[in-house]
Amino acid sequence: MSEALPPETASPQATLPLPAAALIGAAVGLVTSLYFEPGWEKVWPLGLLGLLPLAWTAGLGAVFLPTSRQRWGALALGAGLGVFGLLQADLVVPEGSSFRYLNGGGWGLIAALGLAGLLLLSGWEGGKRLSVRAIAPFAVSSFITFVLAALLGGLFYGLLALACGLLQAIGITQPAKLILNNVHVFLPLLLGASAFFVTAIRAQPWGLNLTRTLANVLGFLLPVASGIVLLFAAALPFAALQNTEKLYQGFLSSPLYLTLTLAFGALTLVAFAAKPVHLPRAAQQFSRWAAYLLPLYPGLALYGLSVRIGQYGLTESRLLGLIGAVWLLLSALALAFTRLKPAFAGLSRVTVGSLAGLAALSLLFSVPGLRPMEWSARSQAARLTRSDLTTLQSAEIVEQLAYDSGSLGKSLLARLPDSQLSETARNQRRRSGEMTFQQFRAAHFGGRAYVAETWRLSEGSLPLSAAQKTELKRLTTGKISFGNPIYHAHVMPLSSGTRALVYGFSWYEGIWADFDAAGKLVGSGTFASLERPYQTQSINWQQNPFNASTRSEILSVPVVKAGGATLILREGK
Repeated sequence: MSEALPPETASPQATLPLPAAALIGAAVGLVTSLYFEPGWEKVWPLGLLGLLPLAWTAGLGAVFLPTSRQRWGALALGAGLGVFGLLQADLVVPEGSSFRYLNGGGWGLIAALGLAGLLLLSGWEGGKRLSVRAIAPFAVSSFITFVLAALLGGLFYGLLALACGLLQAIGITQPAKLILNNVHVFLPLLLGASAFFVTAIRAQPWGLNLTRTLANVLGFLLPVASGIVLLFAAALPFAALQNTEKLYQGFLSSPLYLTLTLAFGALTLVAFAAKPVHLPRAAQQFSRWAAYLLPLYPGLALYGLSVRIGQYGLTESRLLGLIGAVWLLLSALALAFTRLKPAFAGLSRVTVGSLAGLAALSLLFSVPGLRPMEWSARSQAARLTRSDLTTLQSAEIVEQLAYDSGSLGKSLLARLPDSQLSETARNQRRRSGEMTFQQFRAAHFGGRAYVAETWRLSEGSLPLSAAQKTELKRLTTGKISFGNPIYHAHVMPLSSGTRALVYGFSWYEGIWADFDAAGKLVGSGTFASLERPYQTQSINWQQNPFNASTRSEILSVPVVKAGGATLILREGK
């Protein structure tokens, strides 16, 4: 008897032309590379936050989804996620990094919402109804195709790296600088190649047969996961009778319980999505027994997280853990009590319900006022008023509110009445307003006392006035990693004044500032080396080239030559 396959796996899918898929992947890579460019927030403060979710969602939809209707739906979904990206802009945190970044919880929820939305779109085959049975096989084949394409894309890039290495060996270094050391080149190449391979695999019968065969092979891991679930369930009562805390010590933890639940659910989807099921009947029944005990694990995770929250308050990671635990608990209950004969007969509806639940939870907690960072900031601000905090605990809370929770955290910290804070917490709050992120960490977590600022000029440097130092301190705040705090500087002459290069631990990146003959600031920006640090052997990256034995010269307005390194200056405000 021939296999009865779902429509999307019965024959090669309608895919994009291979060059178009590669161009789309390269475009997504180029947009992503902009996020790793220092100072992008000055050029485009909000646009990139909206463009990243739009590019990834629309790009994945164009490459994976087979119909134009679904691809247009992915574009609309990406536009909606872009709006949520823009709504996260007030939680962008500049301190402690060379460029701004979105809070981790915000990116995680946007990614989860986009993934759930794309998988649900795969069931929109035409008309107004959702084809429930098409989603589970599509999810399995897409995951396997994604992994295969990523491996092939990495192999493609590895071959390029090998070719560049061979060329470098004979003295041709430009290809290596262009391909290996430039994020704006290697990310588009890597993602473009991966998108090319996704399309190639999905467009050919051999590719569909390969993904189907791998899914059948992976399905045989389900009995192993079922045995682990049953073994844990048998051992947990003995651990709990000795001490409940043993359920969350060492190897056992809430993340482990959630990972086990997710792994079992994913393997069940892989094993039972395609028809006919290739697992022996005994293995299918064994998996059914394990599914009855599966809700126990997200339940344990919920209990463990609630205890930690009661002790230490909410954080972003704990709230995301709660969201994941609730979602996995509901999904595990649905999986455990789905239709029994044949085994997991209602898996398609469970899959759709689980994806809809994930999308709903992600959407809810992406709304301003309900976002993880906001919950975390409010909880930690309330915790700071407790009288039983140690000095280290209060410093951790102040650091989170002052530097890692956006404008909301700063506002909550400033509004706390002095009468509700200990003397230690009041002093730490005052210092957070006077110190940079690095200075605060050095003072409270580095085992060193806070000392006055120190300026270290290179041997071949011109002097700096007090007014110039004040301007440079203002320019470097939040942009350079300082220790305690030590400012390294090199000042060189200009035709009508001086140029100062200020850097922290790394001499090859920092800020520059031009002063006129009267010492007035006339221009500033950031600088970084043209060559990638530690990739160019002709430069000693460990030795500071700004000294009397190495001549520093201005090659042109945006370029400075320092020893063997070429420093590129970027204009700033």
